[in-house]
Amino acid sequence: MQRFPDHVLKKLLRNGKLNEPPRNKGAPLDLTPVLKLHTADRLRTWIYSEAIIQPRMSDVFLYGIAKIDRARPEITVSSLLAIQSAHLRGYLFIYDAEWQPTGTLSQYLHAAEIAGEIIDPNQ
Repeated sequence: MQRFPDHVLKKLLRNGKLNEPPRNKGAPLDLTPVLKLHTADRLRTWIYSEAIIQPRMSDVFLYGIAKIDRARPEITVSSLLAIQSAHLRGYLFIYDAEWQPTGTLSQYLHAAEIAGEIIDPNQ
C-alpha cells in the first residue's frame, strides 16, 4: 500500500475523538472525510472520516464509506491491520494524495447512493 502520511492518520484520530461521547453530546458529528483509498482498477474505493484506536486489539479502525465491485456504496468500518495485511498478500491500495473532499461524509453517502459509486457530492 502506498503509505498515507502521518498527518492524515492524526487527523482521522482527532476526528474520532470529536465523535466520542460526551464530546459529541450524544449525537455523532457529520465530519468531512480525510482519506481516500482505491484499487488500481478503481473497482474498489474507500473514503474515511475518522479513526479510533482499539488498544485491546492493537489496531486502528477507520470509519467511512466503501464501494466494492458492483455492490452499492455503504458505511464501513475497516481495520488498518487488515488493510495492511491485504497489501502484504498482493492486494494494492492506492492513497489518493490529490483528493480534496468537498462535503461531509453524509453528503458523500447521499451522492453515492444516487450515483451508485463514490462521487463528489457537488457534481
